Amino acid sequence: MLNRDFAIVDLSAAPDMTPCDFPFAQCGAACIDVTSDPNNCGRCGNACAPGQLCQNPGFCYPTCTPPYVACDGNCVLLATDNGNCGACGNACPTGQLCSQSSCAASCQGGLTNCNGTCVDLNTDPMYCSNCFKQCAFAQACRGGACVADWTAHQVSSQDINDGWASGPSDVYAISTSGDVYHSSDGGQSWLSQTQVQFILHSIWGAGKGDVYVVGDGGTLLHSTGSGSWTAENSNVSERLFQVWGSPSDTVATNVLAISDSGLVLHSTGNGAWTIGQSIGEMNGQSAMGLWGAGSEVWWCGQSNVWRSHDGGNTWHVELAQQAQSVWGSGASDVWLLSFGGTVLHSTGNGSWTQAAQLDTRNGNINYLALWGTGPTDVYAAGWGGAVSHFTGGVWKDEASGLPQTIIALWGSGPSDVWAGATSGWTIHRN
Repeated sequence: MLNRDFAIVDLSAAPDMTPCDFPFAQCGAACIDVTSDPNNCGRCGNACAPGQLCQNPGFCYPTCTPPYVACDGNCVLLATDNGNCGACGNACPTGQLCSQSSCAASCQGGLTNCNGTCVDLNTDPMYCSNCFKQCAFAQACRGGACVADWTAHQVSSQDINDGWASGPSDVYAISTSGDVYHSSDGGQSWLSQTQVQFILHSIWGAGKGDVYVVGDGGTLLHSTGSGSWTAENSNVSERLFQVWGSPSDTVATNVLAISDSGLVLHSTGNGAWTIGQSIGEMNGQSAMGLWGAGSEVWWCGQSNVWRSHDGGNTWHVELAQQAQSVWGSGASDVWLLSFGGTVLHSTGNGSWTQAAQLDTRNGNINYLALWGTGPTDVYAAGWGGAVSHFTGGVWKDEASGLPQTIIALWGSGPSDVWAGATSGWTIHRN
């Protein structure tokens, strides 16, 4: 997976490094504002797709996101844009600046003149604390400091593929090293409860005393929450990508695991596993997501989204589309994350509608993980520490503070949300 390392850009020691003052860049013979020019969005020559607009800090969007508005094909802030001050087309006279939606001789209301634009050094991530300090993509500017909405904890040096939690004092993370890590103190410290010789891919629990892990080589582990793990016979030697179950209270009564050849394995929670329907689509490719509510179960692969009405015994294609992840708060509220940042939603009636198109930074960001706690509390995350949060209105970017690629999202509730990333990192939402 791509790992994009974003760093704070601090030019305070050398503000005259280029012929054009930031945020302008020299594109050919001209100084271009790469934070808003759709033909040079983010960098010279990077043109937004037809119908898209360029928005600060230089990313292509299908539409302008508030508080930005579209003026002549550009996303602008009417409160501070010198060419569109208070309204589109209302340009300030020479020698004046747009401040608080009005043209003035100087910046008003505590704003600072940075390269001819009035900005708030306490909140503007492009000018955080001074006119030459830009926060990283995964950070926000608050009180003049680049900060994050999440707290990072490094579990190991190996990628964290998945996690599960019953609460802040009962958190699991599994890694490519074959370790099952556990934290009982909110991520401050992590203990490897067991290690196998295979890569681990997925973890799910019905409750604190009933947790399952699957991985390569047919690996299938179970724990009753005591800290010890028992290997169960999966009856296969191929890799198992996903595990999920339907609990009765806090004990699973129907557990499913899916292999790389499309085998669907079943257990009633008694330690014995049987092989059910084989879905030939897989052909050695990964099962990207598995989730269900009672007898209604969905899983997404490389080409299709499959659904079962009988707890995973029989399956049919519900949507002919590749997807990265599936999650829902119930059988009538199901969310799907497709490659390229497209979010789909279904009420469980068999049809899907596009709920959002997440900002992919003109293709530089891909979203890999999806999870939530309810219909108006859903997260998506992926490359470069990108996190987007839906709270019932629009999807908003959050500052993860992590430059690594986020692989998985999980949690136990709205105040206990986790993400696992490459290089052994987990982050917990503040």
